[in-house]
Amino acid sequence: MAAAEGIELSDRHWDVMNYLREEYFDNHQNQPNTRTIIKAMAKKWGAKPTQKDLYDLFPLDPSKQGARIAGLPESRRKGGY
Repeated sequence: MAAAEGIELSDRHWDVMNYLREEYFDNHQNQPNTRTIIKAMAKKWGAKPTQKDLYDLFPLDPSKQGARIAGLPESRRKGGY
């Protein structure tokens, strides 16, 4: 699926996708937003990524595109607030 969207998966892609899967399956189907992903990856990577860093990984939206590639259902969150 990632290849079809023009994404070559790296370790950082997998870190984000594994985090999204853990949140979904271990935390009552929680689907974190980009800001929450940044905080989690800062702990994982030892340096705080920027929003641009995550959009470089998943250009359409780290939380939605990342979750889709990770095999999770479409996000129920609404954006824009």
